[in-house]
Amino acid sequence: MIAERAEEIAENGPFDHDFTVPHSTMLATMISGGVATNVTPDLCSFTFEIRSLPTHDAQAELEFLKTRANSEILPRMQEKCAETGIEWEEIFAYPAMGDNTSSEGFAFFRDIMPEWSGKVSYGSEGGVFETIGGIPSVIVGPGSIRQAHKPDEFVEVEQLSLCLAFLGKLAAKISEPA
Repeated sequence: MIAERAEEIAENGPFDHDFTVPHSTMLATMISGGVATNVTPDLCSFTFEIRSLPTHDAQAELEFLKTRANSEILPRMQEKCAETGIEWEEIFAYPAMGDNTSSEGFAFFRDIMPEWSGKVSYGSEGGVFETIGGIPSVIVGPGSIRQAHKPDEFVEVEQLSLCLAFLGKLAAKISEPA
């Protein structure tokens, strides 16, 4: 059901082509259940995530999934075992970041950034600062998302050198007289 909904969103949007992935995504990331191959599991749990565009209401998407699970999956489960059920627990949520290229903060960093890669299709605390704190945010840091969050995660030495150069420029800019 989650994979099907993710495909629907990938095909129908909403879209923002300034992002590296131009649509919201969702996928199951962890699944656990059972204790042995010859024992019917009494419990199965899975964790999934929704990474939404700033214009896509992730909470509404979650409610859609809950409604669909309760109307389509739960009745089939209860046909087999009446006491079965579905429980939902939100582990954490953070809003998507917007576009702050016109903000004072972005203007401050623009001239000293090694490169501007545009909007990114991953989550960060920046969305929390923007939405809850009203603080425009910019993500700045070394490395590539292509190597992040994988078993062999790494940051290239060249990226670290660029980061050190950026930090040097930042220190010089901060210490400039106003």
